[in-house]
Amino acid sequence: MPATRVPGSRVEFSNVRALQGLPAAQQKILLVGQRLASGTVPALTPKRITQTGEGAAFFGQGSILAAMVAAALAANNVTELWAIAVDDNGAGTAAAHTITLTGPATASGTLPYMIAGQRVPVAVVSGDTATEMATAVAAAINAAADLPVTATSDAGVVTLTFRHKGTLGNDLDIRQAHYEDEVLPDGVGSVIAQSANGATNPDVTTVWAAIGDEQYQTIALALNDGTNLSSADTELDARWGPGRQIEGRAYAAMAGNFSTLAAFGATRNGIHTTVIGGNKVPTPTWAMAAAFAA
Repeated sequence: MPATRVPGSRVEFSNVRALQGLPAAQQKILLVGQRLASGTVPALTPKRITQTGEGAAFFGQGSILAAMVAAALAANNVTELWAIAVDDNGAGTAAAHTITLTGPATASGTLPYMIAGQRVPVAVVSGDTATEMATAVAAAINAAADLPVTATSDAGVVTLTFRHKGTLGNDLDIRQAHYEDEVLPDGVGSVIAQSANGATNPDVTTVWAAIGDEQYQTIALALNDGTNLSSADTELDARWGPGRQIEGRAYAAMAGNFSTLAAFGATRNGIHTTVIGGNKVPTPTWAMAAAFAA
């Protein structure tokens, strides 16, 4: 080394590209809903979601939580998305609804059904009997694997059974001839009868223990009964408190007419939960909650 040089190293830092101000807060969404046994992710296990197909793979095709994943990503595919599942309550019962068909058809056409916001068209050929049409309707419903119901037929009556136990299936939207250009084929009668025999929801209290102190700015709740909403209120009150400071907000949805929604609203006073009301909306309540939370 020449005598005119001094050994050592020199380091220089440039702040030209440095961030200015406070760092941006990380935003995360959490979906809470029921899973099916066919899902690969166990209950009460938070799972990061990056694409729509993961909902069916992780939580079971046709499950409530899979539909929530699809709705949330359709509304917002940028914000970090997580989901956590609960199993059905073993003591619960699943809602069942019926479609009663009469015939025979005197002209060919299409039975234009819509279930949970998804079109289920069923081809009819002139001369088809009620039993034949019911068989075709059940087959079409079962072929639509993303639907939250399965179907059976017997003597012109199609029975749709909700995939999950609990009350959410009671408000499932089933309609026919939704669009103004849709009509039943000549000679065909179709009567939809919806029941309210779904009962006993799972308890989301276990979810709060499973997520610990991880912060989620928005939480979508599929379950909209008073007990589970109160559980969310209690958890969010604690999250907003000085000891935790991991605030967030929960969204749920409910279907019903004005008087039904008003009566329900009078029973609620949670400052950290929002319940979206909808009357005669094809979209399921759990998908509405997920979309609003996103």
